[in-house]
Amino acid sequence: MLFKIKRRRNVVILLLVVSFLPYIFHSQSYFQNACRFYQSKQYDSAWVQFNLQLKHNPSAETHYNAGNAAYKLKKTGWAIWHYKSALKIKPGFHNAYDNLQLAYENRQEPISPSVLSYFKKYLQLNVSSDSWFILSAVCLLLLCLVLIFKIFKVFKFKFLYLSGITLFLFFVFFCFGFFQYRYQTQITNGIIVNPQTKLFQEPNSASESFTVLNEGSEFKPLQITDQWLLILTEDNQEGWIIRRFAGLY
Repeated sequence: MLFKIKRRRNVVILLLVVSFLPYIFHSQSYFQNACRFYQSKQYDSAWVQFNLQLKHNPSAETHYNAGNAAYKLKKTGWAIWHYKSALKIKPGFHNAYDNLQLAYENRQEPISPSVLSYFKKYLQLNVSSDSWFILSAVCLLLLCLVLIFKIFKVFKFKFLYLSGITLFLFFVFFCFGFFQYRYQTQITNGIIVNPQTKLFQEPNSASESFTVLNEGSEFKPLQITDQWLLILTEDNQEGWIIRRFAGLY
């Protein structure tokens, strides 16, 4: 009886492995084709292959490679979207961050963010939620040590002062980790990938458009439908754009 159970389990595992083989094969095939096209400077074909690979393996490295191909094609919006997607999956991916800064410089209207906005984006792109939670755990451990030292009177120190600072840092790091986790797991931003995209007052191309967004502009999606997006632009304008002209991440 035990032998039959083990045999059935092995058969199930084998079937699962076999079922995933086509995905692994196609992913490797797309990657190899993309690398070959990229090395021969056929960036358009390389970008297509990298995007096909993303359907099977949406990794930070694949987004980074696709971003490089898009950058070579002067598709600034798509390059920014790929680099941002890579950094959302893998914060602290330095090559993607450096190339993102180069892509920003190619935007038609580079935006100079405020110091607070720059600091916020820098932390989002370079510090993962796991790192923030580890820091908060370290603070919690230090708080426990302070309490132990106070109880056993190991050292003479200002208990309220040290415990207050440690508790404050714990809440700060934990909050940063919570918001970073939300950023990494939810669709919170978008990039205009079309050279010129009209911002409409209503989700209808016949309605009045009151401004035009350039390629590479960033926004926050407020409402998502099959064909339209209600967005909030970087300069706090609210309106509708055609969904296919933007990339969400």
